Amino acid sequence: MDSAQILAKARLALDLGDIAEASQLLGPLVEHADPEALFLFSTFSMPDAESVAQFEERSLRLLEKSAELGYAPALYALGVCYDLGDLVRQDEFKAAHFFECAAKLGYPKAKYEHGRNLYYGSHGDHKKSQLGWQLIQDAANEQVEGAMEFIRNSAPPHHI
Repeated sequence: MDSAQILAKARLALDLGDIAEASQLLGPLVEHADPEALFLFSTFSMPDAESVAQFEERSLRLLEKSAELGYAPALYALGVCYDLGDLVRQDEFKAAHFFECAAKLGYPKAKYEHGRNLYYGSHGDHKKSQLGWQLIQDAANEQVEGAMEFIRNSAPPHHI
């Protein structure tokens, strides 16, 4: 079985709530630093094997490693952590950086967040404001929650 098949089986196991199966499937891929496996393994705890604090430390470490390897969902998730101050000290600049990196890789949810950052933070920079609006439109086209509502409730930058 190749890594794509293993990852598919692990995602299915997670969807079914079979943490033990997912853990067993992902273990070898985590050891080989597969970015998606690192990300998936960061999303669940093993209640009988680790405390909440141990899970949070492991989760953040794996998420950071996956992000370092350029895995867009991990970059986005790390942006959310910094945006909310979950597992890390809240830092809007780091959050914006991770959202931008994930958006550049085409991750739809990150396009929305980065687009909003550009739209609101452009401070008169028309090109950034236009790019932000375009990213939000892209996110809406990709059915990202909140993006269509944002478009309905916001004015596009002038000269679009």
